[in-house]
Amino acid sequence: IVSIVSIVFNPPQAETASENRKRKVESRNQKNFLLSYKKIASKRNTKISNKKTMLPPNLQARVDRAVDNFMQGYGCCQSVVAAFADLYGLDDTMAKRIGAGFGGGVGRMRMMCGAVSGIVVLVGLDCGQTEGSDREGKSACYKVVQELLAQSKAQNGSLICAEILGLKGNVKAQSSYEASARTAEYYKTRPCAAKVESAARIFAEYLLKVKKDF
Repeated sequence: IVSIVSIVFNPPQAETASENRKRKVESRNQKNFLLSYKKIASKRNTKISNKKTMLPPNLQARVDRAVDNFMQGYGCCQSVVAAFADLYGLDDTMAKRIGAGFGGGVGRMRMMCGAVSGIVVLVGLDCGQTEGSDREGKSACYKVVQELLAQSKAQNGSLICAEILGLKGNVKAQSSYEASARTAEYYKTRPCAAKVESAARIFAEYLLKVKKDF
């Protein structure tokens, strides 16, 4: 009864014309930034194609999907894991749930980068041991994790979220559980889209190397 009375006397406030315009502008700016990012990324990939492994279309599509996920508002880890999860029998929803808590450097505590955590999750799905006594399998998984994270550190300067956000003049974020609003300004000032792309590409190159059937 209280809930019904509350709804009657406190109806949801309709979005004002000003708020509607602001939301539409932010949405348009976000889409424009994504298009610009893709153009820049395309030029960069073309320019350095002789230095990096050229991915087959299906793997490149997964790298692009990871970036698209991030631009849709998903966390770094969610974006990376969801781009490859179907290879391991995980649906999109479960993949994003698994990666949700790693965002913002683990629960927004600015520790290990969420995109890097995505690599770790994917390596576990790909070659993690399932028997507690399997020391050899455990060691093999750790070896892959260390190799791929070494690549990430070499490419991005650090594996730590706070340090990555502090690079090249970006303001170092404060630890808080409140998620940042995904505005056009957010996407312009944060390096995270590039870190998601880097992590997804590192894992895609790993798959190309070890699977050889893509």
